[in-house]
Order: sequence, then structure tokens, then C-alpha cells
Amino acid sequence: MSARTRYAHAGDVDIAYRVFGEGPTEVVAGGFSDTKRKPFTAKDIRFTTKHIPRHELPAADVLYAIVLGVPEGEIVIRSLGSSLRLYSQPIESVELVGSKSPVTWTREEDALRVKLPEGAKVKHAVVLRIKPKG
Repeated sequence: MSARTRYAHAGDVDIAYRVFGEGPTEVVAGGFSDTKRKPFTAKDIRFTTKHIPRHELPAADVLYAIVLGVPEGEIVIRSLGSSLRLYSQPIESVELVGSKSPVTWTREEDALRVKLPEGAKVKHAVVLRIKPKG
């Protein structure tokens, strides 16, 4: 499966999320500035949403978290901690886009913590689909 096919859901979005992302890598402004910054890491995460119409499910915004590096171990998404108001809905599920294997996740006050399935083949980035309880 190509990266374009695997991550197509995250690119087919309706609106941006309340925050663009989190992580330590500073982005340099301006055109042709890709080479002027350090490489992204698994701690660099970007967010986007996709609205699900009422006729498909109860109306909700599915959140996509795009991890810009290859994670080693647990993915920690601080912006989605239960004590923050950035994503106030309870979470029903977290899925690894492009995989049928379930992920293990917990939502704590300080972060959403995600463990990828054993043997998940990740070469460039990870896209997580986060569905609210509806």
C-alpha cells in the first residue's frame, strides 16, 4: 500500500483542528526553508479533523494526529490529555490508519498515550484516527 493511499483519509479534511500541532522542532518561516530546520521527530505531531455527517454516524469530528517521525515505543500526545479543553469529548477509539491491527491506548490527564501494534511497519510517519464517543 502506498503512503498516498494509506494516509488519504488524513488529507481529505474539512477543517483544521484548534491547534496546528505540538513538538520540539521549530519550523522556519518562508519559502524553500525545509533545509533550514532540523528533521521532524516522533514528538512532532500535527492535527486535522474530518466532519462525519449525521446520516453516517452521530455528527462528530474525527481527529487525525499525524506523527511526523517514526516512533520508538509509545506515542505521547500531550495536547489530548483529559485535563485540557482542546478535545473535551470522551474518546471511543484510536486507530492506526492503514492497519487492521488494534492499537493500545490510554487517555490520562497529561496526555493520550498510544502503543502501535506489534510488527507495525512504519517508514516515514504515523497517522492516528481518533474517534469521539457519540
